[in-house]
Amino acid sequence: MLPRTLTLAAVLAAHLAPPLAAQDRGGDQQSPQAQTTTIYSAARLILRAGDPVLTGDDARLAVRGGKVVAVGGEITPGMTQRARVSRFEGATIVPGFVAPHTDLGLGGDLAEPIDAFTPHLDAADAFNPFDDRLDELAKTGVTSAVLSPLSANTFGGRAALVRSGELAGQVVTRDCYLKMALVQESLDQQRYPTSRMGAADMIRSAFAEANSPLGVQTPEFAALRAVLDGSLGVAVHARTHAEITTTLDVLGPLGIDPVLLEAAEVDENLDRLTGTGVRVTLPGLRFDSPERLLELPAKLAEAKIPFAFMAPDGRWLRRSMALAVRHGLSRELALAAATSVPAEIAGADDHVGSLRVGRDADFAIFHGDPCDLTARLLAVRVAGRAVFDHADDETTDTGAAARGTEETR
Repeated sequence: MLPRTLTLAAVLAAHLAPPLAAQDRGGDQQSPQAQTTTIYSAARLILRAGDPVLTGDDARLAVRGGKVVAVGGEITPGMTQRARVSRFEGATIVPGFVAPHTDLGLGGDLAEPIDAFTPHLDAADAFNPFDDRLDELAKTGVTSAVLSPLSANTFGGRAALVRSGELAGQVVTRDCYLKMALVQESLDQQRYPTSRMGAADMIRSAFAEANSPLGVQTPEFAALRAVLDGSLGVAVHARTHAEITTTLDVLGPLGIDPVLLEAAEVDENLDRLTGTGVRVTLPGLRFDSPERLLELPAKLAEAKIPFAFMAPDGRWLRRSMALAVRHGLSRELALAAATSVPAEIAGADDHVGSLRVGRDADFAIFHGDPCDLTARLLAVRVAGRAVFDHADDETTDTGAAARGTEETR
């Protein structure tokens, strides 16, 4: 690992560098032969949640330069002869998990307490690419996460998709969505708005100003114009039925279909959401979660409303997946809630959330089904680079058949 004591120049270089997927960093190791192809072979390969599962000889994934370059039958004998091969007998390869909302423990660095109207602020400016939390995320299967402003303001700012990893994190995109909040912690008796009614008025007035040809030309309103022209999404922290209803009442007439963050009481709004473009993130599930919340994923699936899980790491994500499956959700949609749907929420599904050709080589390898808590995480790759290998842990008792073996051809 890199030392954590770094010069300002090194931090800025890592922070401002292009995404890993755009860099020539292929392979599992830091090799000068960055364009070496690595072929991963397993018992099962899931390219995208809901796609047919590839098995047998088709359960192969070719990676070069941090990208997926071929899968299954597309991998030719000539490609195989020149490639480095990594075999995981009896294992399952799935897209890396994507966390749709996190603060990475940055606290006050992700909120400006003086002003509730800060849509121009950029969460990426608070990002530390050498934060140890990024390593921990990667070791639980989370290969990318949306770093979002806190819910302290009605208009919090732009969220950024960041990539985890052992060497250094990377900013994939700085424009995931505009974070807004209608929860209680966004209201402050020392400044406007002090009530949900006041917050709704602020939202209406701000978007009306942004939509006016004579409106103020400032960075704040430029962010709102990006929302109105469809180039920037909106995510609103709204837990309760009242907060969700206010969100829909205010943004609906503007033609904005928001992402509802931590929408624990969204079941009361299902009829209203069906057939819209609204997407939902749910609180991470626990064994002691109310039955109503445990059954909510299956209800959303029945109503065909896309949803993701908000959880601080991959272990909690997997627990949420397992509990949702236990309460009626399909395994395919449980996996989608941790991969493809949060990637779509982040506006980055052309990079992450699936393993189709051209996507970033971010994936996890499990011995067993990741929706089962008995499954063991064997390895994690971020842009084709090794960030975790269970077999390196001397305490593991996983059988050799479930560990990766490698050969160079």
